Amino acid sequence: MKTAHWIAIIIVTTAVAAGGQSIEVPYRGLDYSMLSKGGVTVMVAPLDLTILHYAAAHVWITNGSSRTILVSPQAFVARARTSKQAQAADFPGSADNKVVNDVMEHARYGDVLALVRAYERNLYGFKNPTAINYYQERKQVAAAEGSSRRFRAGAMVSALVLPKTQVPPGEFREGTVFFPVNDKKAQFTEFSVELGGLSFVFRPPQGSE
Repeated sequence: MKTAHWIAIIIVTTAVAAGGQSIEVPYRGLDYSMLSKGGVTVMVAPLDLTILHYAAAHVWITNGSSRTILVSPQAFVARARTSKQAQAADFPGSADNKVVNDVMEHARYGDVLALVRAYERNLYGFKNPTAINYYQERKQVAAAEGSSRRFRAGAMVSALVLPKTQVPPGEFREGTVFFPVNDKKAQFTEFSVELGGLSFVFRPPQGSE
């Protein structure tokens, strides 16, 4: 994170988060859970938005270790309760290309716009030039794929979804992970992810018993 605000948060909270239990970092209306292990810091916040059969969470991965780590949406797992299932079940994150294809085939354009606006409101709120520029680059590349409304919808979602990518030492990646919960009122109770042989588990406050 490059802003003074987020540098202060990372300095103050990383030592606590490295203790093995996630801590809460509220920011701009989202409740991030943060955990650091082996120099890798992960932040996860559930988004109060759904599209098609997906619920979503915004994630940041900062690599402060000395090795490159592989990141993908499929590495994330959400545990959630649904209206059809009282007991919480696990929902692995969907691959970025699957989410984009589903949106292109089935999503309403207005729903896509609402999702993108909420994502951008959150991202721009961080005032992190590197993250914003990275997002804009993804958006421009995706927009070149086609000009129809269908392709524009896919382009917008492909720019905000967390891609499968390598994160070199000293760099970060951010994006949205989509979970196929098939319920607009699903309640997240836990997130987990495996990165570089490290296990991270987060329990957002709204999922507490």
